[in-house]
Order: sequence, then C-alpha cells, then structure tokens
Amino acid sequence: MPELGVRIRVLRATRTASANRDALRAELAAVFSQHDAEPLCDRLLAAGLPAGPVQSIDKALTSAHTVHRGDVIEKDWYKGVASPIRLARSKPSLRNVPPKFSEHATSVLAEFGYSTGEIDDLIAKGVVCGPERKR
Repeated sequence: MPELGVRIRVLRATRTASANRDALRAELAAVFSQHDAEPLCDRLLAAGLPAGPVQSIDKALTSAHTVHRGDVIEKDWYKGVASPIRLARSKPSLRNVPPKFSEHATSVLAEFGYSTGEIDDLIAKGVVCGPERKR
C-alpha cells in the first residue's frame, strides 16, 4: 500500500487533478475493498493518520467513544448530539429542549396579525401544520 501514497501525490500535483479524481477514487475503492474498516482504521491511526470507519447513526451514537465523550444528550422527549466544543471545566448540557414540530406555529401567526379563524383555515387547508402533523 505505500506505493498508493506516491500515486495519490502525483495525481494531486498534476494540473488535471479533477480529471484524475475518478481514477483515484476507483483505485482507492479497489484498495479499501480488500480490508475490513476497523482494522484498516487502526493501522492508519497507528501510522499517525486520522481515520475512522463510516458508521450507521445507531452505531455511531452507541459507540464507546461517543458514550465516553458524552456526545449524546437527552432531556424529556428530546435526544440529540451535544456540541463537539469542550471547555476545560464544562461538560455538554442541554438547558432547554428545542420546540416540537410546528409547536409555535399558531402563536407566530397570531403575532403577525392572523386571526384564530384564519389560522384554523390555514391548518384545515394543510398550509400550516397544526399540533397533529398530517402528511
């Protein structure tokens, strides 16, 4: 695999790098298809290259690394990803949950001068989603 690095540098250095992109992707795909993701990532990390396998959302959110960092935050009905920014003495937190879908639709419309009847008509016509989201 060391010779692949030389070819990558040569392809990048040429003026026709965009023309070579497809060839490079095909060559990389052929090399990567011969390896399992996790052992290959371990080898790349050991060589000092940042690497990690592409994971499904469920697997990424339950990985040991994610759990250790506290990257998933939950409050009430909400479950989401914490900010990746970490300060020395603070841990990620969630002060307020985001609003549910269309939670404030009627109050925002009322604030902009729509009457209750007009809002009800918009909801009935499907222009605005009411409390119960319809598809």
